[in-house]
Amino acid sequence: MQGDRMKLLTDKAELEVSFLAPEAMQHFVSGLFSKQHFRIGDKQSAVNFRVEKVEAVPLPDFKPAMIYRTLSPVLVSYKTDEERNAHYFKPDESEYSNLFLNNLKQKSVSAISHGLIQSFAPGDGEPSFKLSDGKQRSNLLKIKADTPAETRIRGFMYSFELTAPLLFHKIGYLGGFGEKNSLGLGCVAAINKKDLTLEHETTEK
Repeated sequence: MQGDRMKLLTDKAELEVSFLAPEAMQHFVSGLFSKQHFRIGDKQSAVNFRVEKVEAVPLPDFKPAMIYRTLSPVLVSYKTDEERNAHYFKPDESEYSNLFLNNLKQKSVSAISHGLIQSFAPGDGEPSFKLSDGKQRSNLLKIKADTPAETRIRGFMYSFELTAPLLFHKIGYLGGFGEKNSLGLGCVAAINKKDLTLEHETTEK
């Protein structure tokens, strides 16, 4: 990393793309991306890529209680009709948990209505969210940077534990947690408590 730039030191890179889609579409998606060309960047710097290989990554073994580490910032906000700007909540604020979980519930309703997943039983339990530790890092992001339509939003990087029906885990893991998932926000990695402990010990040293 050099400031807000990423310097590529090789002519090959791996990009993990995650989205919620019916399993029957996997072969279609692979064919859709295969041998395609695309460009990543902005007005200051950019790079062209050609897709050489597409493969499906195995999903985690989802359990009712899972620990996740954010790979891209999670954004949770709220704005009333009277307010001009949205308030971007920190993960340790009291309202954060309810907004985070309500967003996940809304995604689930939408996914079920569009036939992306099957409905789940009402008795699957009420979901809960909590930080795995007190560490959180703020990320201020520019949307449509260096254009008249530029806006700024704020997300956070952290680790958290989610207790919820298995389908909630699958929806969040594939579709993203929080808001603005189409911009790449809310992507996570599933980790276990042992790995989390080792990460903390390494950081402290």
